[in-house]
Amino acid sequence: MFLGLIVEDEDNDPVATYRLTEFEVLTDIHEPNRKSKGLEFNEIIIPNSLQPYFKTIKQVNTVSLTNTQLGFGRVNMPTSKLDDSGKIVAPGDEMKPIFDGIPSDIYVLPANQIYGEGLFFAFDMATIERWAEENDLNDHYKCQLDNGALGEFLYQEISLYGRAKFYLLHTFSHVLMKELEFTCGYPTASLSERLYYSDKMCGVLIYTADGAEGSMGGLVWQGQPRLISSIIESAMKRAVNCSSDPLCWENEDSLNRASCFGCTMVSETSCEYQNMGLDRRALVDEEYGFFKNLVGLDSI
Repeated sequence: MFLGLIVEDEDNDPVATYRLTEFEVLTDIHEPNRKSKGLEFNEIIIPNSLQPYFKTIKQVNTVSLTNTQLGFGRVNMPTSKLDDSGKIVAPGDEMKPIFDGIPSDIYVLPANQIYGEGLFFAFDMATIERWAEENDLNDHYKCQLDNGALGEFLYQEISLYGRAKFYLLHTFSHVLMKELEFTCGYPTASLSERLYYSDKMCGVLIYTADGAEGSMGGLVWQGQPRLISSIIESAMKRAVNCSSDPLCWENEDSLNRASCFGCTMVSETSCEYQNMGLDRRALVDEEYGFFKNLVGLDSI
């Protein structure tokens, strides 16, 4: 149960189940605006230019985040895995416990709660599925991995609900964070993403916390209809070119396609997937880019 909602188990994945509850709250048509302790948001009127792409956009005035340290590791980062039944299991044996003793007997762990603000975007899933099918993109994003356990797990995870959907969602999140750096004053290292990705949800929350303050209007302010459309359009136009092109643009057959630190990669503390699963061509390719009409590439 989360914020008064109960949802079905998301494919035996407790993390996805919890995120689905969050997504349901943020997209609840019966409560488009909410004001409560730890969570306050309001829905904006989506500008005409963005209506083909998004189902809802919300200014999240207040969001609380609770971080708990379950363990620690060195050199090799503990990662989730897929077991033989296809269930996602949390990192276990490779993590060193915080305290000595039997894990089941430990009832207290170090944690902290912080507050921030953000912008939430829910994509129109029907539009994305039609886009991926018409351009045969799920097959396009097949690749042979040689990135070790982390890369293999990530590829398996993004393949569960449609590779094209993940590349689109993740890359949009990154280019938007980089664009917001110019408009609201937050460096990208102060911004973080939270992806809502499954067969039941497709959205992203860009948020900031830790008491960071923007110097040019704040993050929520940029969610006004008259501003957010120009910010997204500017981000897409900026994604068309990279200083490392054509090498960056033509990169294929790896977990990252058209992606580098010059165009889409951000600080790893801001990214949930260690800067993997990115491709700006999913956004602005002249043939199949999801936002190609927004930046006029369809007329080239």
